[in-house]
Amino acid sequence: MNKSLRHIVSVLILFSASFVVAQSDFEDDAALWLNFYFEKKITDNIDAHVEFKNRFNNNVSDYGLGALFGGFSYSVNKYIKAEAEYGWGKSRNLNGTYGNRHRGNFSLTFKKKFGPLAISYRNMLQVRMRDIYTSENGIVPVYMNRNKLTLKYEINKRITAYVYEEVYLPFYQVRNKGLSRSRSAAGVEYNLTKKITLEGYFLLQHELNAFNKTNRDFIYGLTYAHKF
Repeated sequence: MNKSLRHIVSVLILFSASFVVAQSDFEDDAALWLNFYFEKKITDNIDAHVEFKNRFNNNVSDYGLGALFGGFSYSVNKYIKAEAEYGWGKSRNLNGTYGNRHRGNFSLTFKKKFGPLAISYRNMLQVRMRDIYTSENGIVPVYMNRNKLTLKYEINKRITAYVYEEVYLPFYQVRNKGLSRSRSAAGVEYNLTKKITLEGYFLLQHELNAFNKTNRDFIYGLTYAHKF
């Protein structure tokens, strides 16, 4: 078991480092993400949720994104969960105006626990559209395949630490060759009560563009989650 875990952690570290080694020309930014998540259990297998996302970028000086998401999840069993959600929001453009953003997410998550340790893999199909009525390409959807591997460790009943690696693979996007984005994160979840959780994390995001400088976002995030 310990040997297998060492292999998994080694793969995560090497996988993340490969992007840093491959790109030496960066444009860096600092960002703050503030999220509010609410979940309601409908049945033993079905949950409904809404989430309000706020993102501040340009060294935390601009309000870059405000979005509201809603969806449902279905637990097939204790190992597999399916989820579908839709999100609408406003995102800041380069000229300072804000445009409409639409996104649909459809995912399957596989999870296995080994005592205090939990390993999960999520595969998500993401569909994005922006400025549908005001942009020439607004009605053209962008399809993305997102793959996320997470390791969680329950320190005690209140505190859980985690790390994860996520990569984005576009189905078709001319400006990218292969992967278009990677995310490496570490964080802590703190259970205030049985229903309320506070989460803090640091996330390093690489925008992998084949023809321009690679953007690196150093993101600090806070999430308030309430389950009913």
